[in-house]
Amino acid sequence: LIGRISLLHEDVFYDDYLFKNGQKMELELPNIDNVGQGSVLCVFMHDDNLICAGSYRVYHTETSSVTSHACYWVNGQLIDINLLGEIVCGFADETGLYFAGELNYTKPFVWHNGNLEILQCDENNYDYEVSGISKAGSKVVVVGWYSVDSSNGKVYFNPFYWENGQVMGLPLLSGYTEAVPTGVVQLGTDIYISGTFYSSSGIEKPGYWKNGEAIELPNKAEGLTGGIAALNGELYISGIVGESIDYMDTDYSVRYRQNGKLYEYDKNEYGGRVYSASIYIDGNDIYFVRGDGYYKNGKFISVAGTKWNYGICVHKH
Repeated sequence: LIGRISLLHEDVFYDDYLFKNGQKMELELPNIDNVGQGSVLCVFMHDDNLICAGSYRVYHTETSSVTSHACYWVNGQLIDINLLGEIVCGFADETGLYFAGELNYTKPFVWHNGNLEILQCDENNYDYEVSGISKAGSKVVVVGWYSVDSSNGKVYFNPFYWENGQVMGLPLLSGYTEAVPTGVVQLGTDIYISGTFYSSSGIEKPGYWKNGEAIELPNKAEGLTGGIAALNGELYISGIVGESIDYMDTDYSVRYRQNGKLYEYDKNEYGGRVYSASIYIDGNDIYFVRGDGYYKNGKFISVAGTKWNYGICVHKH
């Protein structure tokens, strides 16, 4: 499990963590002055090695500034890829490691075994964010969004994806003004992208895109999507559903299948908008995270010491 605990004291706002079999693992940081906490945003296995990735921070007292340095860890050992920015997502296949993220939080990139590709983007759009990467055959798909200031001062989130480096926009559901993709999976020749759609009045609607077509998830009034995965030709999306825009601490984890069935699990007892941000399928077992633990095939397993989990992977020996 990977996640974050909010600290909110002095200059330290959070503490990211990695738990393995219920025990917290220490992640190596560079032996330099003024290095800050690491940010751990994805986790997966590769050749019996535990891989997690994100960034570490360096505080520059002379300029009162902070820089983020993209990196990953192999069994807790730091690998610095010498890029200013952050790794957000990744996976491994027989060719090695794939990571996607942002350089200086503005330019999206894909990194594969030391080879860096800056993805096509409009220089006039100032804030690109990446949220998912997948590969099927030779087709690498990266999803994310960019922010644009409108004439009324509001920042709009515009969804898109890259297919083998070429950028493609994603349409919105009717009646919605912006959307944020949250993950991607390829199923045969089809590309599925999970996402949350937002209206000008603040309504949040969970949905997904299939080959570029926006599709609303059959759901209650509102909700947010998290992770996405596929098993035996069926699509699974985790997240949260709520009763109304003003009160969303009716917190559920959601599993969605292609037949449209919605699975709801017990409420998060401490409430709030913590939701299932990640889903993982191992054989016929389905895992997805909740704030203070995870579900395995619908049964909740608490993990002491965790508070805001957003990533999970499973490795069976």
